[in-house]
Parts: sequence; structure tokens; C-alpha cells
Amino acid sequence: MVIGDVTRFGSSKGVARRMGGRLAAALLALIIPAVTLAADGGQVLECIDKVSRESWAGSQSRETIAAVACRGIGETGADSKEFEQKVKVLRECFDKVSFRSQAKGTEAETIAASACTGVINAAETAACMDKVSRKFRYVKDTAAESLAARACARGNPAQETAVCVDKVSFRLDASGALADTLAAIACGR
Repeated sequence: MVIGDVTRFGSSKGVARRMGGRLAAALLALIIPAVTLAADGGQVLECIDKVSRESWAGSQSRETIAAVACRGIGETGADSKEFEQKVKVLRECFDKVSFRSQAKGTEAETIAASACTGVINAAETAACMDKVSRKFRYVKDTAAESLAARACARGNPAQETAVCVDKVSFRLDASGALADTLAAIACGR
């Protein structure tokens, strides 16, 4: 597992210094967000293991998708019972969103992983994806789903997020895909 190979050499900051400064630190933050954000690496690894089992992708792609979905799951240092519930909801969300996606295979799973990051209620996030992806004026189909995933992540409520995206994309001076992208970013958590 890539995460284990990286962290075996020490803390992310220590590795970054040896790799050469700020650029390396930025890259590490992107590559291993699950470890750098989490209070409990053991919980994160367990989450990745469990969520990756829901994926049909190859082993490395499966772990990458699961790492996105599990980002920050150990931040609060939850006890085992609370953690198990979080993972259960996350797996349910991943299953619902990937199943409903217009995309196929790994693309659908990647969209689902982004949408389900920090999920609170699986059904609410699935509903958010349905509602928000239809509110974009210029971006459609799987591209709209990718933007909706950004807006709906971390348990953003379906109706409020859809209304926000609709208003913001309509009133911006920007047009085209840029307007939709900015709305997704601004209305997300």
C-alpha cells in the first residue's frame, strides 16, 4: 500500500524536508491526505481496506478511490463504535452514488468517492448528487456529476446545495463551464 510505504520513512513533514522543501510538502499533502489529516492512521487504513472492497477496480486504483472516500475519517479520534458507524455509512453512500452514476466503472467510483467524503447520511448525499447535477447550466452528464460531488461532499444537504448552485451559477459574471465550476466550489463545504 502506497500510504504505508510513505509513512514508514517517518512523518510527512520529515519526508517532505528530505524530498526538497515546499513543493514536496504540497505533493505529499495531495498524495496522502488521509494520513496527514487523520488523528488515527489505524482507523484510516481500516477504512481504506473496507471501502476498497466495494470497488471493482484493480488493486492500486481501488486503494486510491478508497483513500479519497476515507479522507479525514479519523480526524475526531472517534471510538470504535462511532468509527464503525461512519464506515458503514460511507460504504452505503459509495454504493448508492456509484450505482446511480451515468459514468461507468472506475469513473463512477471516483465520483462516488469524492461525493461521499465526510458523509453524514448516505441517502441525503445520493439525493444531493441527483439534484445538484441537474442544476448546472453548461456542464452535463458525468462532468456535472464530478462537480456535484465537489458540492455535495461532507454531508452538504441536498435541497440547500441545489438552490445555492442554481443561484450562484446564474448570477456570476463568468459563463460556461467556469460558472458551474465556481458555483460547485462556492456552495460546497
